[in-house]
Amino acid sequence: MRVFSVVVCVVIFQAVVTAQDYSAADITTAISFGTKKDVNRIQSSCSARISGFWNKLAETDGIREYEILGQSPLARVADFAEGAKARYQPIPIAEDDHILEILSDNVFTVWALPDAGGSMTTAARLTDTGVEHVVIRPRGDKHGRATVQPLTVDVAGVDTVSNLFGMSVQLEGIVATFASDDVINIVKTRDVKVILITTSGEFKCNLDDKRIMRGYRTPLR
Repeated sequence: MRVFSVVVCVVIFQAVVTAQDYSAADITTAISFGTKKDVNRIQSSCSARISGFWNKLAETDGIREYEILGQSPLARVADFAEGAKARYQPIPIAEDDHILEILSDNVFTVWALPDAGGSMTTAARLTDTGVEHVVIRPRGDKHGRATVQPLTVDVAGVDTVSNLFGMSVQLEGIVATFASDDVINIVKTRDVKVILITTSGEFKCNLDDKRIMRGYRTPLR
């Protein structure tokens, strides 16, 4: 009689999930990232500066850069938890209505906040420098064949700044949403290039693919 030994291979992997698939353990882990100020583990940020030689020469006449932040649903949960702890509010739990509401909106958010610090421009010039549109695409896609359009674009993060002449102006940021599936398809192989189309030119920077994908994988770790 021959005896055959059977070798069983167990493959451990992380799956990409939709908002409805997040377990209580994943949500709790995201909350823990927030309370430990480790949100950047599952979100990505970058500084978008204006592109083009002639536009760079005119940088001092307007907004110099935009701070970009990209967040998956779980990253927004972690961000909310961090803010709650900073304000000495109750730390959320996985079953909280607000947490479930964040996760029910299965989109990737891109925040763009203007930075005009040190600009010598007039208040009127700053007001004229506004975001007209925002898109994302894979880094290296020079011809834009894989460009993704936003689902929504809204005003966010209004801030008041003053120049050296004592003039003040309110600058508006924007928050755009993109379908999570489109973002996941990009970050499987590439960083996410964010392109802000403004009245004074295009501002560009890249969000890290690994951090973004980490916010879409389960189990979260």
